Amino acid sequence: MKKLAHAVILAGRRPEGDPVADAYRVPFKALVTSGSRLLIEHVCDSLKRSGHVQAMTVMLQNPSALTSRPELADYNLKGIKSGASISKNIALAMDTLHDQFPLLITTGDHPLLLPEHISTFITAAEESDADIVIGFATRDTVMTAYPETQRTWLQFSDVTVTGCNLFYIRNAKTRKVFEVWQEMEKDRKQAMKIAWKFGPLFFILMLMKWISLPKALARLARPFDIKIEPVLLPFADTAIDADKISDMELIAAILTKREVLAMLAEDDDD
Repeated sequence: MKKLAHAVILAGRRPEGDPVADAYRVPFKALVTSGSRLLIEHVCDSLKRSGHVQAMTVMLQNPSALTSRPELADYNLKGIKSGASISKNIALAMDTLHDQFPLLITTGDHPLLLPEHISTFITAAEESDADIVIGFATRDTVMTAYPETQRTWLQFSDVTVTGCNLFYIRNAKTRKVFEVWQEMEKDRKQAMKIAWKFGPLFFILMLMKWISLPKALARLARPFDIKIEPVLLPFADTAIDADKISDMELIAAILTKREVLAMLAEDDDD
């Protein structure tokens, strides 16, 4: 029997600030409302209904800002005070929840996640023997559905992808990855700067797009003696999070469309 995951929801502010939270005048963007719910409420609801999660922990500078919210009471959220970077927070979560593996890492600004998205990702991760599994969506998948969106694209010999803020961490031996990543996180949007730090050969392979996504992750994992694998998710919505005001506008439109379709489906059932 597969062990249910412990979901860790990253919901803090970055040191450089948060334009979405500032625009909506809230301390953390997870507290922004869209589609009649807090952004993080959408996330928690989908995690709970996925059937793959046994508990949820939120990480932010002031955990009680979320754990004390009445809208989130049904999710029995635990809180961990976060640090300044995502990688540092993941390492901290691994230390705090050392007996709770596997961990499912996602973010509080990812309200378009649905239970079936989470189920698809975790099922694929469980079928893999990798220590870390990372969710991606291809450019074709995302741009066919939402040609107006702006994402950070990673180009490989076999596919062009963007991240989906979904990470499956199977065990504690992966912690050293996140220790090293702390030194690189400031360049997270600049893939070639990161590639250079893994040596000139890897840089050239990435620059010329001579390496596939699976082989690139295998090379990144090799110094740590672990295995990292990708999962390509066939859902465009998994690639949309609330980084910018334009993202919030797109998210609001998608959630409104979902609500209308749900109401139409109820009318058909009647």
